[in-house]
Amino acid sequence: MNADSSPGVDRRTTAAAGRRRPLARLVIFAVVAGGIFLWAANWARTTLLYVHETDARIVSEMITLASQSAGVVMERPVVEGQRVKTGQVVATIDSRQARLRLIELEAELFSADAALGRLDAEILLVDRSTVSRLASTESRLVEAKAAREAAGQEYRFAEAEFQRTQALQGGAAITASRVDRTRADYLKQQQELARTAAQVKTAEAQLDEARADRQRVEVLRSDRATLLAKRQEIVARMESQRADIELRQVTSPVDGVISRTFVTAGEYASAGQRIVLLHDPENIWIEARFRETDIRRLAVGQPVHVTVDAYPDETFEGKIERIGHAATSEFALLPTPNPTGNFTKVTQRLPVRIAITQRDGRLRPGMMVEVYVDLK
Repeated sequence: MNADSSPGVDRRTTAAAGRRRPLARLVIFAVVAGGIFLWAANWARTTLLYVHETDARIVSEMITLASQSAGVVMERPVVEGQRVKTGQVVATIDSRQARLRLIELEAELFSADAALGRLDAEILLVDRSTVSRLASTESRLVEAKAAREAAGQEYRFAEAEFQRTQALQGGAAITASRVDRTRADYLKQQQELARTAAQVKTAEAQLDEARADRQRVEVLRSDRATLLAKRQEIVARMESQRADIELRQVTSPVDGVISRTFVTAGEYASAGQRIVLLHDPENIWIEARFRETDIRRLAVGQPVHVTVDAYPDETFEGKIERIGHAATSEFALLPTPNPTGNFTKVTQRLPVRIAITQRDGRLRPGMMVEVYVDLK
């Protein structure tokens, strides 16, 4: 009986399986067709309502802190990934020689100040002495000229008197003693005139000498101006030395994160050598490179939906800030001329800057993103 019933059961099973195969094919076809429809609908929606670009990444200003003075790195108290505040020291360069040089300059300044003090005292002394001497010699000159004028008048009177007595010498109206007396007076006044003239010349010579001594004050003042200029030079060198000492403390200009370190304590750093690289995690944006055929559809201020590869389940919002005015190929280090005449047209890309807000510090420079510019 079991042998008779087995063929019937197999026929019914085969018939049922035959009826299920077209249904399975229909379901698979419907799923595939639905998937294709949804993909086509999403593609059409994205193409018509958005400009989609995958060549985009998060960017931030990378600040390179370098040593402005050469020396051994005494300390580097920061590590990669550490947050720093504005003004926080990230490295210290050896400043012992710079401080010794500053002490030398301070000694030079002290010597210059002492020399200025001595010179000021000398100028004051010479000024006072030459002023009084000049006034005294001018008074003596005036007095000598007045005496010479009086002696000249007396001389002319004695000369006229002597000439009159000589004319009357042969008559009885004048005696010989009278003539001798007038001659003696004449000779005496002649000597007095010569003496007063000599006094005038002496006073003039003394006045010239006093004036020459007076010029010494101007020479001393010129020396003072030279010394003052030297003092100002020393002060400027001291300020430069103090600035050099301050710059040996390499500090952070912003609140940021240390991205990379290039030296460690004990190494010698030359002037201009990089010490650390940091960035401000709050100051970020997206640099996207759109095809030139899509640029006509973009405008500043358009909203942008952003998906980050690191967080595929989240969507970030942004907006277009700036559209580049030159293709990225224009900034290539090695240009690509076409000397052979063979030409293949390649769609160029233009940089577009998209503003985006940081979210809990998760957006980091270099992360790849996809952007959807909302054309509505």
